[in-house]
Amino acid sequence: MRLALVVLATFAIAAVLTLLSGVPHSAAQTGTGYGAPQSVPDQLINGTGKPASHVGLYAGSGLAVVVLGGAALLGWQHHRHTAPYA
Repeated sequence: MRLALVVLATFAIAAVLTLLSGVPHSAAQTGTGYGAPQSVPDQLINGTGKPASHVGLYAGSGLAVVVLGGAALLGWQHHRHTAPYA
């Protein structure tokens, strides 16, 4: 319960600070210099022509399953070994 209150308080403080800080001066468009609007030509990303390897996808998916499975196992063990509504 305390952790939930800390997280809620953190979000509330961040929201208040965001509202109080206002718009940064760097957001104003001056028309010249750094940050001025520019016309950017269309860009096209060309592939390398090599077939993509799926090793990274499989490794990331496997890691996600391990992390989520471990979290579920720890939660189940914690729930199983504590008194209900304690």
